Amino acid sequence: MDPFAQLDAILTCGGVEAALAQLAEHFRSQERYHELFDARLMQARQALGLPIVSTTPLDDHAEPQRTQLENAYLDACREVGRLLLDQGKIREAWVYLRPTGEAPVVAEAIQKIEPNDENLSDLIGVALHEGVAPAFGYGLVLSHYGTCNAITTFDAELGRFRRPDQQA
Repeated sequence: MDPFAQLDAILTCGGVEAALAQLAEHFRSQERYHELFDARLMQARQALGLPIVSTTPLDDHAEPQRTQLENAYLDACREVGRLLLDQGKIREAWVYLRPTGEAPVVAEAIQKIEPNDENLSDLIGVALHEGVAPAFGYGLVLSHYGTCNAITTFDAELGRFRRPDQQA
C-alpha cells in the first residue's frame, strides 16, 4: 500500500495521534532521521493541543507549555542525535546532541570510532573545534597532519580551552 494512502487510512480510523505515530515509525524504519525529528515535534505539539505545524516562536508560549515544548524538543534531539551517532554520522549527530548538553556522551562515542579518510575531518571538527574532546581531537591532528600543523592548531584553537584541557 502507498505510504500516503496508509497514512490517510490511519488518520481516518485512528486519528491524528495514530497517524503521527505511524509517520514517525516510518521515518525511523527508513533511517530518515531528520524527518523523524520533525515528526516527533509534530507529535509533541499535537499532544499539547497546538497546531502540528509550528506557528508561534517557542518564547511566545506561556508556562508550563513552553517548558513542555522545550523538553519534547530536547527528547527529539536526543533520539535523533543518538541514532545518527550510532551510524557514525558525527557532525549530524552533534547538531542534534549539542542542545541536550550531552557532550560527554558524544566524547565517549567518538573516541571509540576508528579514524579514516571519510570521518577524520568530522572527528576533528567535533572533538577539537566544537570542544567535545579537545585532547582526542588534537591527538588526531598531530597523528594525521604532523607536528607543524599541530603547533599551528594549538596556537589557534587551544587558547580557548581550560588549562587542564590544554595540558592534556
